[in-house]
Amino acid sequence: MNSRISLSKRFLVCYGQGQMCLIIWWELRIGRDKIMKLLDLEAFDVQFIVIHGMGGIGKTTLAETVFRQISSQFHGNCSFLKDVRIHDIIDLQKKLLFDILNLSCTNLSFIDDMIKTRFRDKKVLIILDDIDKRDQIMRLAGEPNWFGGGSRIIITTRNIEFLVNEGEDDNVPASNSRQFSFYDMPEMNSHDALQLFCERALGCAKPPTKYMDITNKLIKALGRLPLALNVVGSTLRGKCQDRWENVLSKLNEVMNEDVKKKLMISYEALEPNQQQIYLDIACFFINKKKTIAIKYWDAVLGYSAEIEVKILICMSLIKIKDNDDLWMHDQLRDLGRGIVHSESCNIHQRGSRLWSPKDAFHIVQRKKGTENIIGLNLGTPKLMQRTYLNVRNLRGWSTLGSFNWTMETSKETLKIFSQS
Repeated sequence: MNSRISLSKRFLVCYGQGQMCLIIWWELRIGRDKIMKLLDLEAFDVQFIVIHGMGGIGKTTLAETVFRQISSQFHGNCSFLKDVRIHDIIDLQKKLLFDILNLSCTNLSFIDDMIKTRFRDKKVLIILDDIDKRDQIMRLAGEPNWFGGGSRIIITTRNIEFLVNEGEDDNVPASNSRQFSFYDMPEMNSHDALQLFCERALGCAKPPTKYMDITNKLIKALGRLPLALNVVGSTLRGKCQDRWENVLSKLNEVMNEDVKKKLMISYEALEPNQQQIYLDIACFFINKKKTIAIKYWDAVLGYSAEIEVKILICMSLIKIKDNDDLWMHDQLRDLGRGIVHSESCNIHQRGSRLWSPKDAFHIVQRKKGTENIIGLNLGTPKLMQRTYLNVRNLRGWSTLGSFNWTMETSKETLKIFSQS
């Protein structure tokens, strides 16, 4: 079934990215009615709810809001296991037993069996927050027959790779051994982003007239990411307009550190070739055809890159638009470009990828570069000229509407037709 959210499936899976979304956004704009319909609390079967998306998009806050709203219907049989990814699984199992049964487990050799058998007569509500491995689910809430009728298990994750079958549609995950329904945490729209930022920074829903322009610029710089809007908005509370201008100037150069740390979790979980593809997309391939990019990576890697791209999709780092274009959130784009910049010890024009046509032309016109450069964006064509570029490892360059590559990376001097 190719729908993102299916009411007919036994398990409801919601997926998203990040924790710091203001509750008002979900309550007013996403709509409790839709979520409550998906939960289907009147149904007696056991349902698994999973929320997925990129880091910082509000998955945890959505789960917390649902938890607060419906926990009273489970008569105290509730447990919220936060940040599962970074905690010891035994400690989480012990907390689960204590929260629901008020039981302290001392014999750890039986703890798995206790999880599987002691909740069978209970209607439970369990939140498994920030899951990134299938084994975490299997050790905490592996099967519906572990729980009593009417139980609801809500999972949040930024990585649905372990839920996807081979051959499934890129953007429609499916379970390996059971059916799930999926809720894809949407990107915040402009109206909601304005309201969230203003609530944090100004304590009101709309900015005063004199703050309107700087507010819109800050929201654009933050990519409408709830985590970023929340963090930066809170730091600007009570600050003068000059301070806002200074923060905007800094954001145009450097990503907020708290946001960066959250997003780096997904990047660091990638394998080396996946990281390189992620950086290529951030620098060159946003809104470019996936088929063109795949051909390039196939040539560079020496094997089909399709599986690597699917992993980036599963980890909520990219999406494929309806027209087959690659898409990446602005904050993830800025993270990737920041990583490239830091590779060169933050020395301008020394990174592995030059996405600015101005910087690329500067390198071309000087007819030299560094062995670190593997990709250039030469921008809009105006004048053709033959150029010899002293770049040992250049493997690709882009011009308006096309991307070209070479596998002759052993050459110290690469002859190209640059466009200026």
